[in-house]
Amino acid sequence: MAEVINLRRKRKGRIRQQAVAEAAGRRARFGRPIAERKFDQALHSKRIRVLDGHRIEPEAER
Repeated sequence: MAEVINLRRKRKGRIRQQAVAEAAGRRARFGRPIAERKFDQALHSKRIRVLDGHRIEPEAER
């Protein structure tokens, strides 16, 4: 015979797991110090500038 399960517990357990996953994502996104976020933003900006600096423009635009 199959095991009897409480559907309410399963539903609440699934909701808790989703909340835990969302909390982990928010911790990763918002849980960093301001200095670390600014450093990452500056590094990203520098990478974009370097990449744009190496861009080869077509002859028509020169």
